[in-house]
Amino acid sequence: MTWLVAPENDYRSLLDQPPVEPFLRVSVVIPVYNRVELLSKTLAALVPQTYPAHLLSVVVADDGSHEDVGAALAPFADHLDLTLVRRERDGYGAGQARNLGARTSGAELLVFVDADCLPDPELVDRHAAWHHHADNLVVIGSRHQLDTSQLDDRTLAGAEIPLREEAFGTEEPSIEDLRSPDFRLILHRRTADLRAGGEAYRSLVSSNFSIRRDRFLEVGGFSEDFHRWGGEDTELGWRLFQGGLYFVAEDQALVYHQWQVDAGPAGWRTRSRSHNQGIIVNKIPHRFYRTSQPGHIYEIPKVSWVVAPTVGERAEELWEQLLRQSFTDWEALFLDDGGPVTALAEANSADPRLRLVTWPERDRTSAALRAARGEYV
Repeated sequence: MTWLVAPENDYRSLLDQPPVEPFLRVSVVIPVYNRVELLSKTLAALVPQTYPAHLLSVVVADDGSHEDVGAALAPFADHLDLTLVRRERDGYGAGQARNLGARTSGAELLVFVDADCLPDPELVDRHAAWHHHADNLVVIGSRHQLDTSQLDDRTLAGAEIPLREEAFGTEEPSIEDLRSPDFRLILHRRTADLRAGGEAYRSLVSSNFSIRRDRFLEVGGFSEDFHRWGGEDTELGWRLFQGGLYFVAEDQALVYHQWQVDAGPAGWRTRSRSHNQGIIVNKIPHRFYRTSQPGHIYEIPKVSWVVAPTVGERAEELWEQLLRQSFTDWEALFLDDGGPVTALAEANSADPRLRLVTWPERDRTSAALRAARGEYV
């Protein structure tokens, strides 16, 4: 296992590494709910990928469509290694569908693309190039608008249409032009392409990013608490960033959003995300989303008190002192001793902030640190 270790989120040392012959198996995971005509074009654009075909597969995760998703896959059965999985519709479930696709895949690397986005022919290559050098990366691609109504599956599959020229008017757009023209344009500038500060996690947009499959599964994938559009990708980004993964800005990993069909009335995305704000605030303690309210207990705390080693006779006294704190956005992790500390936890089982940590004899403090969920310890 090769891990990048560097100050802040500075991934630039990987740029100095010599190219590696591709060896990672890659699955492109595509969640879909109806709109199979867009999915068909997305699949067609995957046919001419420059990444080695024998290492590339595609998992389409159907979020309970009533349209025939299988029919959209059939024309590409001889050109792509395709798998179709399906979950029964239970309201909005794009995150759940992505999780299903990730669990189904047997590849080492996952590239997530939305069903209404055309992948650039070099998309997978650009993502995979980073992951061949380190296992703890999240690579963030860029997304651009493109009217694909005049493009058909045959020309897309045959790479007869230069997508960069269609989108930018030239096959060699500038780096500035390649950057996503959304909130990330300012975010990337302000953070020196995600290397400065602690906001890199905000760049994760689920329509175009990649991650090692084992890293994705280790954190539990997308939270399945989101039943409306908006915020589940940011929340996943937070957990990955807190878990020590480096976020890489790769603007040349491009997808083209088929903007001519954007389902829903105007402004629905803003309204939907606002409905999810309570979930986001509860799960992301970063100051961009949360201002801690006195007396409020959040699912993911701002601060983790790690009590290690634990002196059983003092545990109850310390707990009472913590309860008198005016700042309440915290959790306290005590090492389970099978005695006074265990009894304290049982007596306060209604308070989710008191957590017991079991630990190997020689690893007690680091076990508590690994269990801490707060932004600060």
